[in-house]
Amino acid sequence: MPTLSLDRLQHIRSSLRSVLTWRIVVLAAIVLVVFTGGQRLLGSLFLSAGMVRQQIHEAVLRQTGLQFLVNGETSISFWPSPYITLKNVDVIRSDAANEQPVFHADAISGRFDVVSALTGSPQFGSITLTRPVFRVDRSAAGTYVWQAPVGAKSSGQTTLDDLHLGRITLVDGMLEFHQLNGFSATFRNVAGSLDFSTLSRTLSFDLSASASDRPLTLTGSLQSPEKLLSGDNSTLSVKLVSDDIDASFSGKANIGEQSFLSGTVDASASDLGAVASWVGLDYAVINKLTVVDLKATIVSEGLKFTLSDLKLQLPAYQATGILSAGWTKRGEPPFFSGTLAFDNFDAGAFLTAFVPSAANLRDMPLKFDTSFLREFQVDLRLSATKASFGAMALADMAAGVRITDGHASFAIATGQVANGNVSAEISVDEDREKGPLCKLSALGRNVDLSAIPAMLGLSGPWPQATGSFELDLRSRLPLSPMGHAETSGSIRVHGGAGKLSGFDPAVFRELASQKRFFDLSLASASPLRFDSFELAAVIDNGIAELNTASFSSTSGNLDFAGVIPYKNNSIAVSGTLGPPSGVDAPATRFFAGGAWPNILISPFSAIISGQ
Repeated sequence: MPTLSLDRLQHIRSSLRSVLTWRIVVLAAIVLVVFTGGQRLLGSLFLSAGMVRQQIHEAVLRQTGLQFLVNGETSISFWPSPYITLKNVDVIRSDAANEQPVFHADAISGRFDVVSALTGSPQFGSITLTRPVFRVDRSAAGTYVWQAPVGAKSSGQTTLDDLHLGRITLVDGMLEFHQLNGFSATFRNVAGSLDFSTLSRTLSFDLSASASDRPLTLTGSLQSPEKLLSGDNSTLSVKLVSDDIDASFSGKANIGEQSFLSGTVDASASDLGAVASWVGLDYAVINKLTVVDLKATIVSEGLKFTLSDLKLQLPAYQATGILSAGWTKRGEPPFFSGTLAFDNFDAGAFLTAFVPSAANLRDMPLKFDTSFLREFQVDLRLSATKASFGAMALADMAAGVRITDGHASFAIATGQVANGNVSAEISVDEDREKGPLCKLSALGRNVDLSAIPAMLGLSGPWPQATGSFELDLRSRLPLSPMGHAETSGSIRVHGGAGKLSGFDPAVFRELASQKRFFDLSLASASPLRFDSFELAAVIDNGIAELNTASFSSTSGNLDFAGVIPYKNNSIAVSGTLGPPSGVDAPATRFFAGGAWPNILISPFSAIISGQ
């Protein structure tokens, strides 16, 4: 019997626990329903659309000094949850008359908390802005209309720090930005969301829009957005993606009077010229330039941007260094300066981005656009482990680029070419009456001259020796690889011991004594070996006047002079081949003519005798 009583007692306890648990659940449900229903009941009894609208108006006015106006219908409902809709909304400056609103929306709708509204500080769970228009005007002093009135911060309250918003969804919006006497931009079809509880906490955003008929997306986050809007520093992470660019930034930002960016940037552009044109900067010199990747630490100061620890990847090259760009003052051409070190550098392609080039005279433009001389200023120092200029290969190049006041120059301070050292400068000066003046000067020391024909695309006899050269050319047209009639200047080449391939002195004398004329190629069995040589010519009107051409050789000194009309690839010179050292014999005099390299030799003896 005692055992039976114990079992019965445990059964009674179990039944009581079940009943109590069920009643607690029911009671909690009743309390929840009563609470939520009570909120709705309280809202329906004590809240009106006009009251909530007035609270929003007072909050906006208190925080920004701007007027919040609802020009259309305001509706409010509490079932199934508190929800308000305001139509035809404008936010305007309090002292503005007949001025476009700072903000307009066809409709603002969202969920809100009843209790917070009853206490006078409505908190929103989500807001939808239908066809909003944001007009952002930045004054010359870097201030905005939404910033707190003078003295607001001194009261110990930060602007925009108690506005509880939640998620904001934008539908078919527009953003207009205007900098007084400066940059302007319009973003259309703005859509997406902004997520944050208050403006003093982190904001995340995911937006899409179009600017200048190009779509773009913006994603990222902003810590303490109210600090940024109030002119203080804030931490920003943002990624921009559009047709021709993919860029991201992470760091500090300020949009106030002392606006700046400080952080890291990572970007790529399939067409840098198109990107520049997209933001209103049209520079033909960067058209079709592809930036595979750009990584750097960026710091901006006013209108100047500096990219340090720069790593630049182009399709065929990569570079490191530091680059600064910007404007010294508004309305003036932008400047670019810095130092870039390339692993490989195509100097020819770089120059033809500024000055056109052509492989033949027929395709050479009579005039070329020199607007780049006025569009920006450049002061760059370049270096490259390997560099090229057409077929010319350079090693360990150090160069500089300058564009200023109607003058542009690309100067190679030093570079290794064909086992020697070379320095050169190509420049363009603007002359609006006579046309641009192009100049090329070059100086080579201890260069293996046998490599020159392949670099210049020449064939025929050429000295193979270590020597030096000096070149000074001027032209009213772009300097082409082939030269043209508008080019003038001088050239001098000299060197030590070597050989002249394609000229056998013994065979040449024999042919000259036997034939009235012959092709120089017949006298090419063995080269002329010389101890030293010198060539000097003056170039003008498409003709090179050969003043000096002398080869000192024990096989007989070779001297000639005349003209080389290179514009039609011809030659007309007279020359003398002296006897070998120690041989008492008359010199062989001759005339050389024809089209290079097919040179026809006529001995003077045959010409004088009429043979």
